[in-house]
Amino acid sequence: MTRAKTGDRRKRNQPLNIDRLPIEIREAIQYLKNMKGKTWQQIEELSALPYDKDWRAKEAGFIDWSTVATDVLELFPSLRLPHANLHRWYDLRVDQVRGQILKENDRVASFVEALASKTISNGNAAVINTMRDQVFALIDSVGTGDREALLKRLASLTLAITRMERVELQRRRGGNQRRRR
Repeated sequence: MTRAKTGDRRKRNQPLNIDRLPIEIREAIQYLKNMKGKTWQQIEELSALPYDKDWRAKEAGFIDWSTVATDVLELFPSLRLPHANLHRWYDLRVDQVRGQILKENDRVASFVEALASKTISNGNAAVINTMRDQVFALIDSVGTGDREALLKRLASLTLAITRMERVELQRRRGGNQRRRR
């Protein structure tokens, strides 16, 4: 049996061990990789060090293993995150999702371009409906922690759409008042 390579999709969608860790730990892994430029081996070594609440400022442990649930601790008997697990988790949960989002963005951009080239009555509603469909498709494809972040962004998007509709309503009211004069 060959091992999965970077970029390979999973044959079965089962949770990874790292998915069972608290979201703060998963965010710390992404911070160490993206912001600090740490290698998977370095992150593994940091995960085994004693926890320090100032781990972002110094080379210290970023996981307080004493607060991790017992059933999750059993998945990491050496109290460290193996670099192979880190790499595979990051590839599946971050890189592949990011790539999928970029593909979706390209599709949405081409849709918006096509939409802009045509005159559509109630164009905002068409865009909102399309965005809604895309967001719900994306929600189904992401992990639990990513889903929470996506839902927060969806709430922000909803607020922006509401503001757009309010501006449109005010524009219509302004046009009607000018016609009456």
